[in-house]
Amino acid sequence: MIYYANNGTNQSISSALAAGWVGPSVTPLTNLNSGFRMYEVDTGDFNIYEAYTWYSDVNSFPALANASHGPTYQFEYSTRETYGPQAGWPADAPLNGTFWHAVTEAMERNHTLVSTFNTFEGKSSVKSPNCTSDACAQAKICYIRSGSTALGRACPRGFSSVQSAFTGH
Repeated sequence: MIYYANNGTNQSISSALAAGWVGPSVTPLTNLNSGFRMYEVDTGDFNIYEAYTWYSDVNSFPALANASHGPTYQFEYSTRETYGPQAGWPADAPLNGTFWHAVTEAMERNHTLVSTFNTFEGKSSVKSPNCTSDACAQAKICYIRSGSTALGRACPRGFSSVQSAFTGH
């Protein structure tokens, strides 16, 4: 989610202050896929410059009872590679609030990017609902831009598999 100056009254790239990263859960409650994320953080300025996400298919977990190993994780995506080019983001700039606002602007122009975000939000789970309608795309963008519970509650309902992450619950 993105936090803006003045409590989000002006949601623009110039007022984007920070991003709140909502990491995937290793032990999901809703039978979505398990996941984890690794961040590349600059030790000088403490900005995030890259984030990589992995997932494990929970549908394969019953077979682990007879296996000699635990769950395995597959690389899902690189944040910079997935969203940076479409947002026109410089390769050496941090993935901060302005980055994420630029991503939402790219999402407004290209709803396929919203569908990609939605797939990754559910860690490529078959349990994640599709997000292919204009209404869903607009709702997802609203959720991403809602750095407070009040802003999140103003977003349309029923379009997020993890709506709680963007509405403060």
